[in-house]
Amino acid sequence: EEDLGDVWLHFTLHESYPDENCPALRLQASNIPSEELKRCIDYIEREVFLPNESCMFSVITWAMNDLPAFLDRVPFIVSEESEEDTPAPEPIEIEIITGDPITDRKSKFVAHLARISSAEQVPIVMQKLKSNHKIAKATHNILAYRIRLEDGSYDQHRDDDGETGAGDNLLDLLDKCSAENVLIVVTRWYGGIHLGPDRFKHINERALA
Repeated sequence: EEDLGDVWLHFTLHESYPDENCPALRLQASNIPSEELKRCIDYIEREVFLPNESCMFSVITWAMNDLPAFLDRVPFIVSEESEEDTPAPEPIEIEIITGDPITDRKSKFVAHLARISSAEQVPIVMQKLKSNHKIAKATHNILAYRIRLEDGSYDQHRDDDGETGAGDNLLDLLDKCSAENVLIVVTRWYGGIHLGPDRFKHINERALA
């Protein structure tokens, strides 16, 4: 079975939800082309959403259980004409800066920072980071990003990756620092000894380093 990589679902609820409009959905995945992601969104809006019913749980369940089979059943095909006439997009090169690690009671923490301009670049950064076998096998890869939009609002998100509360702390840190257009990832390798609140201190310290 093909590895879909990390998958994110973002929901934006309209005032008329759930009576009329499906939530605005954004689906991100590190190993799925953008054309296929759009096809998945179209399918969700057409088949999964039902007016007058809350659909968020249904969408999450579909993504967890049926997304791989959907991609296998209806494969995305690029026509020969489009291959010839449409130039391949230039690969996006995003610099990732990795800080110095810190070790406490056999747990190791290290932070990675990348400048990004859209949430669609987050899976690209994560895929690049996880091409490092040690990072891919880490106990936690905690992330938060904060992107300033044209209207002055912020697109922001966090992922604890199993370290409950750590993503919220990182996102709060970005907010307090007024950070913009940045993704921060803190990798932790658990050493077998519980650190209690000190783990959050180390995560924040590495993010600020």
